[in-house]
Amino acid sequence: MAVVAVVGAIVQQSAFQAGPLPVSLPVMDAVEPTVATLLGVIGFGETVSTEPVALLFQFVGIFALLAGIVTLDRSPVIHSLMSREADVPDIELSAGVGVAGGA
Repeated sequence: MAVVAVVGAIVQQSAFQAGPLPVSLPVMDAVEPTVATLLGVIGFGETVSTEPVALLFQFVGIFALLAGIVTLDRSPVIHSLMSREADVPDIELSAGVGVAGGA
């Protein structure tokens, strides 16, 4: 379990660095319960209910999750934030310039 936690932390940090937070966070929110369910079933021998009512709620939840991700992905607010980030130049700090206590 410790190995899974370390790998999960590394993957999560990589996702945060790969793109803006509004894009990477919904994906992480979708993956987290899936991985948690798999760990529960595989690692702890838990069972997932297969009764029709439980399956209905599971499918409704999965659909709502995916619909939310697609909605956020197509959101004009997210696209404007991403285009604003692309317009901002990267600022490089060199040899103490701009660093507190630097010359």
